[in-house]
Amino acid sequence: MSGHARPRAAVAVGDLDTAHHVAVYTPGYRTNVADSLVDSVRDVQAIQEVAGRELSDAGRRGEPVATVAWLGYDIPQEDTVLTSGHSVLGDGAARAGGAELAAFVDGVLASRDDDPHMTAVGHSYGSTTTGYAVQQTGGVDDVVLLGSPGAGTGDITDLRVAPGHVAVLEARWDVIADAGVYGTDPNQLDGAINLSAREERRPMRPPGRVPRPQRVHGAEHDEPAQHRAHCRRAPRPAHHRRELRDRRPSAQPSAGADSVLTPDGCALRRSALRAQFFRSAHNCAHGP
Repeated sequence: MSGHARPRAAVAVGDLDTAHHVAVYTPGYRTNVADSLVDSVRDVQAIQEVAGRELSDAGRRGEPVATVAWLGYDIPQEDTVLTSGHSVLGDGAARAGGAELAAFVDGVLASRDDDPHMTAVGHSYGSTTTGYAVQQTGGVDDVVLLGSPGAGTGDITDLRVAPGHVAVLEARWDVIADAGVYGTDPNQLDGAINLSAREERRPMRPPGRVPRPQRVHGAEHDEPAQHRAHCRRAPRPAHHRRELRDRRPSAQPSAGADSVLTPDGCALRRSALRAQFFRSAHNCAHGP
């Protein structure tokens, strides 16, 4: 943590060495290790559980999922609003964090002999960090932007994923997202899939569990989601596979289930994302 403005962390839920599907979640403004890490881990655990159910429902029970809460950059805080390079009012922290997130993703892929499906998920300012990251690595298969003020570009091809593999979730009247100050409003990107920010009600719920409205930058939603993103995985470019193989260490690090890590990453293929953090379904209807 030396040289960083605040403590950093990356917490994995699941086994990054063996998961078929890996998802890295990057949170945004005011998130920090001291106050937010536990909630962030709960969020990615929910993604893992929902993704597992979706895969099981699709007859793909044997495809494990790992998720990561990545608080591995200097996330803007209220007390850094006037600090150059660390303010939410500029993209300096997102650019710097994006470079580190890209290295994190590449590190995970380089440590494995196979090629898991990698999804990068970012919320709020973290979606801008995610946008800058995926512009620097060819290792991401799908990008999901939640309540995003911009992905650092107005050209969806800069995100380096196949057409139809960028999904955007934005609440109605979300002025932060609509501003699109860091590139453009992501739901206006040509080819982006717009997910519903309304709550999805599944037919089966555990006893005693009551659905509650979720918030995306302060807006509440409690109607069933109407939109789903159906995706097929696109093959990763051969040149990127070679680059990752060349960078693989001779001894691979082991990351067990529920491991606490510092930069070594993650992603997902089908996740049911609901309202603010994971309430709209992002499923794949077909096999790879």
